[in-house]
Amino acid sequence: MTLMIFQMEISRDHVELMCAHLRGRLGDSHSLLREYEPAKQEYNQTLAIFEKILGRDHVGTATVCHKLGYVHFELSEYGMAKQMFGRALRIRENVLGHDNLDTARSSNGLGMVHIEKGEYEL
Repeated sequence: MTLMIFQMEISRDHVELMCAHLRGRLGDSHSLLREYEPAKQEYNQTLAIFEKILGRDHVGTATVCHKLGYVHFELSEYGMAKQMFGRALRIRENVLGHDNLDTARSSNGLGMVHIEKGEYEL
């Protein structure tokens, strides 16, 4: 009985994770078409599932945070962009290290926000 319950839980999480990946891809498509509001909705739903299943500090969660940062940046929502890029950067630094290309991308996104806001001093 315990094994059946365990298998059902794994299956539910696996299906939910697959749906989250599909939502993320849909968000990517919207973003490429410059449809940022629908992209933001898809990424937010993806983020909620990733946080629940993968955890708040997983590199996949960081990737969605980075994509949300970009969408918020394009919508001129610089406070949220800064928050999302910053979160992605912290996760990536901890998991991937400072010299990783994805870490650099999040650092660059955060830098773009600072430039746009006129925040030239660190």
